[in-house]
Amino acid sequence: MSESRASSEVPQRRLLPVADHSLLIECADLADAVAVHAALSEQGFRGVGGASTVLIRTSDRPALEAALARIPRGSLADQPGREIALDVVYDGEDLHELAESLGVSADGLIGWHTAEPWIAAFAGFAPGFLYCARALESVDGLQLPDALRGTPEIPRRSSPRTAVPAGSVALAGQFSAVYPRSSPGGWQLLGRTTTPMVDLNQDPPALLAPGDRLTYRAVREAVEIQPAADPEPSEVDPAHHLVVETAGLQALIQDRGRPGRSDVGISSSGALDRAAADRAARLVGNMPGTACLESVLGGLSLRAAGDQVLAVTGAAVELEVVPAPTPDTEPTDAAPSEEQAPVATDSADVPETEQTEPDERAEQSTKAPRVDSGWRPRAGLPFALKDGQTLRVGAPSDGLRVYVAVRGGIDVPAVIGSGATDTLAGLGPAALSDGDRLAVGRDPGTAVDWPLEVAGAPVAQPTPPSGPLEVRVVLGPRDDWFTPEALESFQEQEWAVAAASDRVGARLEGRELARSIERELPSEGTVPGSIQVPASGLPVVFLRDHPVTGGYPVIACVLEADLDLMAQAAPGRTVRFIAVDPATTTASTDTVAAPAAENH
Repeated sequence: MSESRASSEVPQRRLLPVADHSLLIECADLADAVAVHAALSEQGFRGVGGASTVLIRTSDRPALEAALARIPRGSLADQPGREIALDVVYDGEDLHELAESLGVSADGLIGWHTAEPWIAAFAGFAPGFLYCARALESVDGLQLPDALRGTPEIPRRSSPRTAVPAGSVALAGQFSAVYPRSSPGGWQLLGRTTTPMVDLNQDPPALLAPGDRLTYRAVREAVEIQPAADPEPSEVDPAHHLVVETAGLQALIQDRGRPGRSDVGISSSGALDRAAADRAARLVGNMPGTACLESVLGGLSLRAAGDQVLAVTGAAVELEVVPAPTPDTEPTDAAPSEEQAPVATDSADVPETEQTEPDERAEQSTKAPRVDSGWRPRAGLPFALKDGQTLRVGAPSDGLRVYVAVRGGIDVPAVIGSGATDTLAGLGPAALSDGDRLAVGRDPGTAVDWPLEVAGAPVAQPTPPSGPLEVRVVLGPRDDWFTPEALESFQEQEWAVAAASDRVGARLEGRELARSIERELPSEGTVPGSIQVPASGLPVVFLRDHPVTGGYPVIACVLEADLDLMAQAAPGRTVRFIAVDPATTTASTDTVAAPAAENH
């Protein structure tokens, strides 16, 4: 028997600022959070749910408060989502041991798990991973132990697995979920399903969405379902493309990413330094958001097949264009080797106009390709890369990520509406490798952008950074989980960016931050720029490939306008956080004042 229906009572729900563009709603409980998320979604607000919170992207607090005042306390039983059934083979590694620990037989645990639908509540660490919950006081024909009544807390494994197979059906806490892909995990495994939880050829791609009602059906055998085929790669024009001669440390294809899908576990992703990527696009005449290359710490070399127009922005780097090899018209000083020696030919077999003396033929045979000296284009300006020429990108003197745009853009198949590589979710093209050929899109038919402020100006010499990066933040939403001394230390000390940083987050080194609240934080939504403090006490600044929910308190969030600074913070760079009042900051142009068109 499911829980009772919702009441008409409207509970008090606290609103907490998240950066300069979002608000976190504290709900009465999980059921209320699911109901609030569903009701706000119907009104056009977009965001991501949590275990007892809902994160909404809006800067219009009065409009959100007015909407919340009309939403009564929710119930899981009242969710109007789709009815979805999953066939499950209950042969999980933890089934029997878990059943014994709960005081029930394995068949009894299966009967409890399949008795009534589970409600998809909120997204987890991966696309398609939905935390599903319900409340049962009794099951017809089954004697439930106290450990399974209501919303039981199922303990996680004491030793997490390094790899949980895709399709595993599992329990942990008060939730049930299906692992959409192989990943580490500490949940208790009950069984497996062959139904794909994510189809990258569909949009939305996830089988489940918040509010859906999921019923597990026990079967003896599961029918294998072939996964959808990967999208066909773009056709490369032999006469017009780019060749990756050297990929460097990491080179990825990026665009504006996949906003608006965090409720099913997909972060926005896309270029980390968005302003630099958009500037590169405009310089070559592309629309902002056109796919380009994002290179970490330089070392990238690209050869043009056909004439191309490129621009490089982002970190401060030296550029060099190496011309294509050309035949040497000057004789070499070296004597011909045996392999180079002229072949003996009867002069009678050669027309008179083609006959040469032996010494002259020897000179011709020793001619070798010669590479003329290259030239150095300026970063931040468009330039031509002629057929056969190679662009070499040096190591940054300041910054971390370089963006290379080509006129027409990099042509890659869209995955869920984007060609961006999401390193956490495993979406989009793989990282580039030496020898890859990149298809170039159609000429946009627009003019290149020659910045007036730099046209004809002397070449600026890069200068080493002096002092820490100053990054503006809004404290919270969980700053009250830290001691006053920790809050002071967070703002006063200079943090160093750790070498273990990546596109998911910039890890910081410094003095540990002590918490005033030690209990576990129920999972709640995060945004790019959320500064999460894990058990180590050392902050992690989430970047655009971040998980959409997290279980560690967020002490502050970076202003959206300052995210590009963190994207360019190389390992060893120092950072100081400057707390500002969200009421005095200007929201970004992506933020809408009422119901939002996209979420994080």
